[in-house]
Amino acid sequence: MEKQTDRIDWRLLAAFFTVTAAGLILRSIYGGMPLINDTDDAMRLVEVRDFLGGQGWYDLMQHRLDTPYGASMHWSRLIDMPIAGLILLLRPFLGAWAETGAAYAYPLTMLLGLFWLSARLSMRLAGPDGLLPGLALPAFSLVTLADFPPGRFDHHSAQILLLLAMALCTIDA
Repeated sequence: MEKQTDRIDWRLLAAFFTVTAAGLILRSIYGGMPLINDTDDAMRLVEVRDFLGGQGWYDLMQHRLDTPYGASMHWSRLIDMPIAGLILLLRPFLGAWAETGAAYAYPLTMLLGLFWLSARLSMRLAGPDGLLPGLALPAFSLVTLADFPPGRFDHHSAQILLLLAMALCTIDA
């Protein structure tokens, strides 16, 4: 059960998230780079498109690579599922722009998870005084934020969140 001292100040979390997300969005819009700027992100989007187009769960063959044979991908479909779900959720509202909407929504949702997990972990280690550093550290870590900008579909953000969750669970055990 959560103690009163373990509660996160949601206003502070929302402020850090909003400012960081706004900076990442503005950089993606005005930074002069394409939204999908990395080959891993583009390949992940192709995998999701193929899955939504009917390719089987266990069929990870990418027919656009190594033609005419195709290339077998080693990535898990588990990362594809939330992206595919977002695209399906946004399609009735955005139509053909649903993938673009998902390119913004997916990494920013993961960013919110980063802030929440970092805050929980730092408060578990340092008590209520750990909240501010727990929110500030990911906000100012350019290396970490490189995996959370709009258009970033690859698995690295999920790995970061899983690592933080594992650390939090280990400390709580």
